[in-house]
Amino acid sequence: MTIPGVSQTCVAIILAEIGPTFTAFPSDAHLAS
Repeated sequence: MTIPGVSQTCVAIILAEIGPTFTAFPSDAHLAS
């Protein structure tokens, strides 16, 4: 599965910042803010 325009490096950085489970964020709005 890929996201158009997002490289594997960018995905690795996003996962490093957010974490693989997103449990720290109750909703997508909390993640985006």
